[in-house]
Amino acid sequence: MRKNHRKPVMALAIGTAAALTLSGCFFSGPQPLETSATAEMSAETSSSAEETSEEAAESTKASQGQPTLRDAMVMVNGTLYIWAYDTELTETPEGYEPAGTVTPRDEGRPEKDLEGLRLQKGAEVYVSDASASIYVNQDGSWSAFIPYDDVASAYEYSKDPWVYDASQNGGFLITFPDGSWQQKEIGDSGIYNFAGNGGTVSIIQMSQEAAEEIYPYIDTEEACQDLILNTGISGNFEILAFDAGLADSGVDPDASYYHVQVRYTDEAPDYGFEERYALYCGGRFWQVQILMKDGGDQGREKAAGILDSFTVPTCESQ
Repeated sequence: MRKNHRKPVMALAIGTAAALTLSGCFFSGPQPLETSATAEMSAETSSSAEETSEEAAESTKASQGQPTLRDAMVMVNGTLYIWAYDTELTETPEGYEPAGTVTPRDEGRPEKDLEGLRLQKGAEVYVSDASASIYVNQDGSWSAFIPYDDVASAYEYSKDPWVYDASQNGGFLITFPDGSWQQKEIGDSGIYNFAGNGGTVSIIQMSQEAAEEIYPYIDTEEACQDLILNTGISGNFEILAFDAGLADSGVDPDASYYHVQVRYTDEAPDYGFEERYALYCGGRFWQVQILMKDGGDQGREKAAGILDSFTVPTCESQ
């Protein structure tokens, strides 16, 4: 069920104050590389590629600031890796195993395995047979590193959209804007958690009967306010838009949905914008919760693009 099947959104302005927080593990995704170590490679790229990188860099800097490990390097299994982006991971990424800990050097490129530049002694290195990227955990902060010799192509690859297909047996499909997004885990009760450049997405999938007690259908402004007050990331928020009604389904004439857009008004919120969509169709329930660090137009546009791509094939109009 795509977003364009909904009725027009009604704008609201509901201010609220309370206290409630949720926790999660997210990461901020790749940023264009402008390191001194990559200057040689940058000189060899085409002018159009350089312009694209500069535009992306300006956009990323505006919303995320400067990375903490710019120019950091580490040698692993004979391959030199360079810092690509900082993340908000709090645990080992799926499919990765420990490769050892870093021995720092003061200057020059690392020449021996697990030798690192601009990394602390004991920083943990993680590798995967299924990925060319590695992760470094330094004092609980995770960063992604990519092969030095493949910086340009690795960066361009990260710009490609990623389609996650869980549509088998009545599931869903969703498309993320670039390769920075990855699935964190599948939690209990069919909870799918994703994180990527600037945000996070959680998708709940369960039977409608089981969902009725936990996620009751809402169709009023007051109920929407209570929903965010009890399940949002902060009690300080403004509801920008709310809509509810019958969904456009050729399978279930009673299929229904609600959709809410929220701006968090804390002085320095972890996430500035939330978009949430719930669908009840054919005896099943889905909820998509999108949190973006950027509460401005850029974050909202990215959230809208992700939600527009969310599809439940078994509930679509035929």
